[in-house]
Amino acid sequence: MSIKVHRGDGWSLSIKNLDVIKALASAPERVTQKFRFALRDIVAEISSTVITGMSDYSPGKKSPNAPLQVRTGKLQQTIQGYIRGTSFESLEGVVSAGNATVPYAHIQEYGGTITPKSSEYLRIPLPEILTDRGDVQGNYEIYNRGGRYETGSGEETYLAGSAIMVNIAGKPTPIYALVKSVKIPPRLGIRKTGADKLDYIETRFEQAIELALKPQGGA
Repeated sequence: MSIKVHRGDGWSLSIKNLDVIKALASAPERVTQKFRFALRDIVAEISSTVITGMSDYSPGKKSPNAPLQVRTGKLQQTIQGYIRGTSFESLEGVVSAGNATVPYAHIQEYGGTITPKSSEYLRIPLPEILTDRGDVQGNYEIYNRGGRYETGSGEETYLAGSAIMVNIAGKPTPIYALVKSVKIPPRLGIRKTGADKLDYIETRFEQAIELALKPQGGA
């Protein structure tokens, strides 16, 4: 068994049983069909396990091993399993996540450090301005209005230390923290789920071989 990774706007995982491919390379169409069905079940099992393994957003710091939290649901919606290849030798079962509008699937799977692209700091919303789903409340989104930075409610923002501030009822109140970088642990778990499912994958391939080589019309 081997695992081959393809990287694109998001990322994908392809699983091939090389020993079976060598042994059955010249097998009839029936073998291809049964393996296609097996791969269909495998990628469905992996993708559904990854999706159900995510947790709803909750405030507070999480451990590196905590499940990936769902905020907008955009990443979760991109997770899919599919089959590609038309011949037995080219069959691949793929579980992918991310796309051009959700490019952060890769870092959620592999982990890494996020740094600002066009400014000195990353802007991290503080828990007090988040909704129950973990989104920034509309009144606290920041807009550039003629060179002045204001919240959605029209409050002018200013910097104090490592925070973006507003005055609420005359009281200075931090709404965003400014940081140089953020370390993201690998939480998406497609590769891990594939590894955890190896027994299921092998069993499903064995079943495909048995079905493919079983005489048609037999008991």
